[in-house]
Amino acid sequence: LNSGAKVIRTFTIYPDSFHFDLDQELINFDQVNAGRYFATSWSGGVAPTEQNRKDDLYYSEMYALLGDDTDPSDYSADEDREVEVQTALTTWVGSRSKYFSAILIPDAPVSEFKMDRYQTPGGDDNSLKNFSFDVRDPFDRLQVVSQSNYRVYVGPLDYDILKGYGLYFEEMMNWGWFGIVGKGALWVFKSLHKIIPNYGIVLIIFSILVKLLLAPLTKKQFSSTQSMQAAQPQITALKEKYKDDAKRLNEETMKL
Repeated sequence: LNSGAKVIRTFTIYPDSFHFDLDQELINFDQVNAGRYFATSWSGGVAPTEQNRKDDLYYSEMYALLGDDTDPSDYSADEDREVEVQTALTTWVGSRSKYFSAILIPDAPVSEFKMDRYQTPGGDDNSLKNFSFDVRDPFDRLQVVSQSNYRVYVGPLDYDILKGYGLYFEEMMNWGWFGIVGKGALWVFKSLHKIIPNYGIVLIIFSILVKLLLAPLTKKQFSSTQSMQAAQPQITALKEKYKDDAKRLNEETMKL
């Protein structure tokens, strides 16, 4: 850079892990007009991996954990491009596809980030959702040497792995309308796998457990169906008897 300013980036890769550390040493930035922050950027979001592009795009979103929240804010994208600066205490910023995510986690929460999000033309089969973000780390320009350090997660949307970071990454996962049921089912499934390390057998046992759990409801539904079938001749007779009196037919049917 000009006036002897330079950035030294050190990447630390960890075996058997989905994250790496990015240490950035900013040297002689007191000699240049560097502004009030140093931005670390992620461009493009997470590329789709599924053959069914429409399905992949449905789950593609951007997230940020703000303030004291435990539930990250989510941001979608469409063909109307949106560029904005979010000024709030930010613990991390990331994006996801259907099965994967990329997350920037500064060493300490920052006060703002900039996002640029849009969906390219081409319809559900050919378009892309683009999520780019700059995480802005403030620094003192009078310092000869400053630090801007990050942990970067690039990996699967695995509940246990994400939860293990203790930063609410797992809240990016889409559980649909039955979140509590889905989490409970996942816990049962994984608990069974610890005892029986064979997913085929676990699936069979899990299916049996679900059927046993739903047995009372199934029995009640079956009994109700049988009752309706038994009453069908009487209902038919009532329809014939009161075919010209809808009100009376409804009353007699309810009595029956």
